Amino acid sequence: MVFRLVVISLFISLTAAAEKKSVAQIDGYWNQSGTYRDRHNIYITKVDGKRILAHRDFKDRHRAVEITPGLHTLEVNSSCCDIAHASRPSKPKLFSIDAQSCVRYILVAQHDRESTEWEVVLLGEKPIKYCSR
Repeated sequence: MVFRLVVISLFISLTAAAEKKSVAQIDGYWNQSGTYRDRHNIYITKVDGKRILAHRDFKDRHRAVEITPGLHTLEVNSSCCDIAHASRPSKPKLFSIDAQSCVRYILVAQHDRESTEWEVVLLGEKPIKYCSR
């Protein structure tokens, strides 16, 4: 009986480790917006056409989104278009990324000061601490 529990416990641990191993993260929260006035946080609203954040529902807007490794199409919106910045609205953008396992991607919105135009910029990549390849 004890042996069965140990085997089941080991199996669950290995399964959980395998699941954690095969993730990538997309993060649109960049805490340096005061340094670069034209860069803003982004909200990830859709991954591969599936809505993950309702428009204007910013309850969890700063959380990183976990995805499987591989090619994905994201729909993102700039924080510059929220209610506080209604004078400078922006439209959602599509961004394709070939996500690698155990990597956290930091995305920002790079705005043009003279218009409402902006583009998605891959600001950096960081290893996911709990993840191993």
